[in-house]
Amino acid sequence: GLAYGYVPYAEERQEQVLSAIENLDADVLCLQEVWTEDDRNAVKESLENKGYNVHVYVTSGAPASGCTEEEAQPLIECSNENSCTELPGSEFTDCVLANCGPAIGQVSQGCLGCLANDLTRSLANMIENCVGVEEVNTWSNEGHNGLVMATKDPDTEYTDHDFEASLVWRSYIKASLPSMANTLPSVDSIACTHLTSFLSNVPYIGPFSGYEEENAQQIDGLLEAMPSGNNIIMGDLNTGPGNEDAGISAELPNNFAKFTDAKWQTVNLETCTWCPAANNLLSDTGSIHNIDHILLSETLAAQVTTVSETIWTEEITIMDSEGNEIAASLSDHFGLHLELSPNQE
Repeated sequence: GLAYGYVPYAEERQEQVLSAIENLDADVLCLQEVWTEDDRNAVKESLENKGYNVHVYVTSGAPASGCTEEEAQPLIECSNENSCTELPGSEFTDCVLANCGPAIGQVSQGCLGCLANDLTRSLANMIENCVGVEEVNTWSNEGHNGLVMATKDPDTEYTDHDFEASLVWRSYIKASLPSMANTLPSVDSIACTHLTSFLSNVPYIGPFSGYEEENAQQIDGLLEAMPSGNNIIMGDLNTGPGNEDAGISAELPNNFAKFTDAKWQTVNLETCTWCPAANNLLSDTGSIHNIDHILLSETLAAQVTTVSETIWTEEITIMDSEGNEIAASLSDHFGLHLELSPNQE
């Protein structure tokens, strides 16, 4: 949730987010939305000081042409007409997304990616950097995928892979831990990822039919890349099953079925991780979802007992821009923690 200009109070929460990560004691960590170089370096230094083997797969996207004056003009006019232009940070973003969907739909992927590259900039600065510029970074968050993976095994071997995506660069990191090769049961590989989300207020302008197909294609690629055996997938998958008894609404359920059809098992069906009613960083007070997962392959799930819980659900105290103490959630998603133990024979 360190998405400056998009998720509220990112700057004010940053120090406590780092502290919460540092205070975790887990064998494997999968973090998403660590977007900026400063935050990546801070997370890496903090975890390495605790003895973690930290891997950051730094991507910068692919450059392309920015916006033409013709395609950018409707978006500029809409922002001005709806008094969005002078709003700060995430308020500006929320205003544009709420009021300017048709204008957003008229711009190219390269233009939209350039405008969203750094949402802390003013609209004037966005236009200066994107309109009429032949070669710019046309991905949000400077083309970084936001992923950080860390393990307690100093000999961990990491590999990196990219998905086809739009607007936000999407990737996964896969780790093999020698220390887990000889455990009972053994663990062959662990993947950490953050897949495409369904953005209802941003028109889709990518290479697929829409956000749902883009997310589905990434799941297909992820499943194909995982070998047979005992494996784990972790991360914000932006898809998840419903649970009527728990009040959880399904998100892209046909896509999540790709995991269950392949016999992967999620460790959490009972609690939401995207929880508007309980998370004051979320302006959407609608449905709650379970979209952050730890998935176990069929063979591993059959050999272990699992205990999972959502974490970082408590509010923290931060200072707003006017120096007032306010309560805020640590992140816009709650975390998920899992303990595995071998089945008793």
